[in-house]
Amino acid sequence: MALEKIALLGLDNAGKTSIIHILRGDYQSYFNNIPTTNIEHYFSEFLGNHLIISDYPGQIHFREFIIQNEKSELNNVELAILVIDIQDEERFQENIHFINQLIRNSNLSHLQMFSIFFHKFDEPNSSKYNKIASTYQKKIIDLFDSKNFKYQFFNTSIKHPISIISAFSDPIFEEMEYRQPVKMLLRNFASNWKINEIFLFTSNFYQVGAIFSENIYIDRELNNQILFYLQKIDESLNIISELEININDCKIYFSKFFIKKKGKTYPLYVVWKSPEQVSLEMKNSINILKKTMKLLISPGIEPDPIYV
Repeated sequence: MALEKIALLGLDNAGKTSIIHILRGDYQSYFNNIPTTNIEHYFSEFLGNHLIISDYPGQIHFREFIIQNEKSELNNVELAILVIDIQDEERFQENIHFINQLIRNSNLSHLQMFSIFFHKFDEPNSSKYNKIASTYQKKIIDLFDSKNFKYQFFNTSIKHPISIISAFSDPIFEEMEYRQPVKMLLRNFASNWKINEIFLFTSNFYQVGAIFSENIYIDRELNNQILFYLQKIDESLNIISELEININDCKIYFSKFFIKKKGKTYPLYVVWKSPEQVSLEMKNSINILKKTMKLLISPGIEPDPIYV
């Protein structure tokens, strides 16, 4: 069952609104935010599914009102994203207290999952950040396990937008029946062609599936270029379907195809990085990959296995 109602929760200045900007494809405004003082709702659609994403204020009086209000909109939330500023060490206990109050006093009867974003994790190899995240995890796991909540942890940073897109997309697509087959196809393709990173994006840049190296923080320039060209391809409608760009010593390839969901047609984008020129054999392989994913994601069709 697809998730429909999502809440971004956390202390003030944790970075919730900046995350919203990234998810809406606005990569210019996230450094110029003013404090959120009301619940802001954003509406999104992907592959025939509709989302309501709610950005909740983080000031203490708003947090207390949200938790104590029996008619709070949290009652209908299915995915709660808890945003924690990993750089603000002084608010550790305040974060833990908020999470404790949230799960003990709120009516979360519709909640399916908690996603915890350790945000502003700008340096992925920082031993300091990793140590703080580990301490948080131990405390949070104890709280959630006592209430039998499902949860996931992610390291995110607006300096690395794909880290946010990946973290947001993971629970969104987790229960989709095509998620694991698509990931397996991407993994086989990446293995056969010695590719380190390959992604499948929707037109609003949600990540259906991906295979990448252990370090999700791929080069920042690469991050920005991928998202920039995805926007350009999407804005071109059907004019651009294939694109190749050069960044430093590697090439980034974009390949577009269409699927049908609930009577509507949606574009999907395969994006991968390779140090080599695309050969005719690889082009044939990517076409088979796209055809197979199209059959998997579109409803009512059971394709024969195709190996790429």
